[in-house]
Amino acid sequence: MTDAAATPQLQLALDCADPHAQAKFWAAALGYVVEHDGDFVQKMIDEGEELGATRLYDGRQGPHTWVTMADPEGNEFCVA
Repeated sequence: MTDAAATPQLQLALDCADPHAQAKFWAAALGYVVEHDGDFVQKMIDEGEELGATRLYDGRQGPHTWVTMADPEGNEFCVA
């Protein structure tokens, strides 16, 4: 197995005020490199918030928080 095959692939999408700072933080925290593909990023922005997910509620237990959402068919998932 090569190193590339052993490295999990990850794309992280965040709704945030400062995406460049978030990208730098998450890349450093996860040991990844920030991609600088403006066309891809713009496509994600144009299409990503229109996929049909619905925010249901915010959850909290002690210091831990999450958002419970539903996909277009109503299946719930949490983002923490």
